[in-house]
Amino acid sequence: MTPCSRITIRRWRVPVRGPVTTNDSALIRSLAVAGIGLCYALEPLIADELARGSLRVVLEPHAPLANRPMPT
Repeated sequence: MTPCSRITIRRWRVPVRGPVTTNDSALIRSLAVAGIGLCYALEPLIADELARGSLRVVLEPHAPLANRPMPT
C-alpha cells in the first residue's frame, strides 16, 4: 500500500442560501472581507488579509490536511 492510497477524502454538502453564490475567487475574497459571508480558500491566497486581520480562519477542525505531513 502506498502512502497516497491511505488518504481519506471527506465530502460535504452545504446548502447555500443567500444573495450571492460564485466561483470567482477574487469576488469570494472581497465579499468575505466586506463581511458578507464565508470564504473557502487556500491560506497562501488570502495571507495578506489574514495578516491584516480583515479575514480570520474559522472551522479549522474541518479543514483539509494539505499542509500536514503524510502519515507513514
